[in-house]
Parts: sequence; C-alpha cells; structure tokens
Amino acid sequence: MNGEHNRLEGLLSDPREAPDVEIKCWLDLADGDDKATLAKALLALANHGGGYVIIGLDETSGFAPASGRPDDLKGYSQDNVNGIVHRYAEPPFHCSVQCIQNPISGVTHPIIGVPGSHPFPIRAKRNSPNSQTVQQHAIYIRRPGPQSAPPLTGLEWNELFAKCLSVQRDESLDHIHGLLRQIHNLLPVRPSPGGDQDEMSRLNRWAEDCENIWRDKIAELQSDSPARCPYGFFTFAYHVDGGTPLRSDGALLDVLRDAPRLTGWNTWWAPTRPALAPYIRGGAIECWFGRHTGENRQGYLRDAAYSDFWRVTRGGRAFLLRGYQEDGTHAAQAGIQPGTCLDPTLPIWRSGEGLLHAKYLAGQLGGDSISFAARYTGLRGRRLTTWSKPTEVNAWAGGTSQDDEVHVRTSADMDALSANLSEVVHSLLSPLYERFDFTRLPFDIVRRELNRLRKRG
Repeated sequence: MNGEHNRLEGLLSDPREAPDVEIKCWLDLADGDDKATLAKALLALANHGGGYVIIGLDETSGFAPASGRPDDLKGYSQDNVNGIVHRYAEPPFHCSVQCIQNPISGVTHPIIGVPGSHPFPIRAKRNSPNSQTVQQHAIYIRRPGPQSAPPLTGLEWNELFAKCLSVQRDESLDHIHGLLRQIHNLLPVRPSPGGDQDEMSRLNRWAEDCENIWRDKIAELQSDSPARCPYGFFTFAYHVDGGTPLRSDGALLDVLRDAPRLTGWNTWWAPTRPALAPYIRGGAIECWFGRHTGENRQGYLRDAAYSDFWRVTRGGRAFLLRGYQEDGTHAAQAGIQPGTCLDPTLPIWRSGEGLLHAKYLAGQLGGDSISFAARYTGLRGRRLTTWSKPTEVNAWAGGTSQDDEVHVRTSADMDALSANLSEVVHSLLSPLYERFDFTRLPFDIVRRELNRLRKRG
C-alpha cells in the first residue's frame, strides 16, 4: 500500500469530472469497442498533461456506483490497460492501475493513472473496430465539458503545442540548473528570518487562533478518536501580500473549489457533500472533516490523515491542519506503527501543494507575494523511513528526531514561486530534515518530487 492511495481515495470521496479526471461506467476490456473507448480517454489525458480515469461510476443526481459491475476486477489489470495503450498510442506510455475502495460507499473501483509531460503530442496509430470511436493518426485532447476530442481550433492546437514545448523547456532548464549548482555551488533562496516581522507575527497569531478553534472542536470527540491527531500533525499558514480581498464569501468558495487539483486529497479541499461542506464562521470560510456526522463517521474518522481542519479569509489568509499519513490506516497496513516514522518525500509534496495553493490564491487576489509558515509536531522518536514508495531506497534518509516540534517559514514573490519553487521548498524544509540527526535534504530529490507533483506522472 503506497502513499498515493490517499489521494486516489480522495478522488472517489468527491467524484467529479474535470479536465484531468475522466469517469467511465464499467467497461469490458475484452471487447474491442470498449477498449477503444478507454484508449481515447487515455490518449486525451496524456496530451492534456496527465490525469486519472475512474471506472465504475454513473452520473445520475451525482456520481454513484454503476450497474454491470464484474464479479472480479482482474480484467482491469495494469498489463491489460497498458496493452491497450501499446495497441493505440504512438508513442506508447505507461499507465498505473490501482483498485481503490470508496471511503463512503465501500465499493472498490479501478483508477488508472495517466502520465503527462510528453515533449510531443501522442497520436492514435490505428482505427477502433467501428472506425468511429478512435481514428488512425488522430490526436485527442481534453476539451471543455469535459470531453475527449480532436483539437478543432487554432487556439486548441496552440495550447497543445505550448504544453509540449513547456516540457522540453523544463527538461532543458532542469539540466542547466543542475549544472549551475555543481559548477557554481549555487545557493537556494534562504527563508527570511521573519521577512516582514510584523506580518509574520500576525500570521503566527492567525495560526494560533485557528489551532485553538480546532482544539475546541476536538474536545467534543471521544478520547480515542483519530481526528484528535494524537500522534502529531502539521499546519500550514499563509497570507497573500498586496492583494485585493474578494467581494464575498461565496466568491471565495468558488475560487477554492476551482483551485488546481494536484492530488486526490488536495490541500484546502472544499467538498460539495453536505456532511463535509465548508461553512462560514468568524469572518472566514471554515471546513472540518472530523465532524462526527452519520455520513462520514465510518469514512473520514478512520485516521488523522482524513480529518483536515482549514480556514480561509477573503483577504487571502489561510490555515490548514492535517495529521500524518504515516500514522494512518494505509501506513499500518504497510507495517508502520503510528508515531514512529516520517516519510522523506511526503513533506516535499505537501509543502509544494501548500505553496502552489498560496500562489493560486494570490493570482486570484492580485497579490504580489506571500508569507508562509509551517509547523510540524509529534516528531520526537520518529525516523525518516520510506513507506509510501516501497520500491525506493532513500540512502540519504534514516535519521531520528529528538525534537518534538519544528517551525519553518519563508516569504516569496510570485516570480520566485513560478521559477524557483524547488529552491523555495528546499530552503523551507531543510531545517525540518536537519532535526533527524542532521540529515541534509538533497536538492535533486526536492526537484524530482515537485516535478512528479506538478506533472502527475
């Protein structure tokens, strides 16, 4: 069981079609037409920049388990899916397949992960059996709707080629950047010792106030509830500097729901399901997944990783509190005892998500920079241990923390977040990793993991 299970479960908990998410009913992958239907979706997502195909849902008044479920899911094996890719895609690419249980309905669905970041368009190399679903030499993209179809306008062709050129540019820049660091010992951006001291002080007070609200809420829970995050948690807090507040809380909620979905369980995720939906409290939009309601009692209270608490204001101040995946159900299934480890790569993903969310909201408010602070608790006795990617061995990790808490902070303008996200994250997190027996966080690891986050491949 790997750490990606968490984000895929998030896709099922609040299913919705998006440019990077295609939802299909049950398909018979032994049938030629159904194979072509899936192939078309895979080709379009690959050209879009990557995404997911969720199998076995039907749209009625919302997405619900579809009829026609097979007796077993062997037909949706990774080999079968990639066989379809190799039959239809030129050049071929490799997809991942995981069977994920919906945390609310309990139904298991195959989810196909499609890589993006291709330096050239992917085309169909053959016709489908009916010569209509897929046509030889056609290129498919994700169009508004969303739907998978060939590009029809000059703008759509331009967007496709721009994505491919962007991948080529990023690969070249990564190579050049690596050479510069080796030749010139280029230093990353260092966290400001407080940036604007007044602003950072206000941000810290905001985070403390939000955490106190959370503590009042968890006082209502049973003493053994995982939503209390008994083994520790991390918090993100940020403020958009120089922006104009949104005109209403409704407009802010729309902005939050339109935020780029980098993972299945996004930071500051705003569900539409009534039992989990955000609400207005004390001049902010607030959301708590640990609410003890009938609908989510069996789903989201299984472990702290599903019990987010967050608040966001119209002026661009945000707070998020979340438990560690390492203390949850999936880690336990991998043999990890709660409170004993910190995965070396997950803080990179989470902080990258947090900073990109801040960048997104700053863009909506017209802000020119952000102040960002993170706090990690429950660290004493934890060891840097890989469990989310069992096939990887992190030779650079392995230290143990004697400190229980770490506070890190930084300030960055929008240009720095766009061009130098890896440097910002590396400098932000280095003090965290140093707590684990002076572990040095390799910059190349940060760059690699953030590329995986942004490219979803």
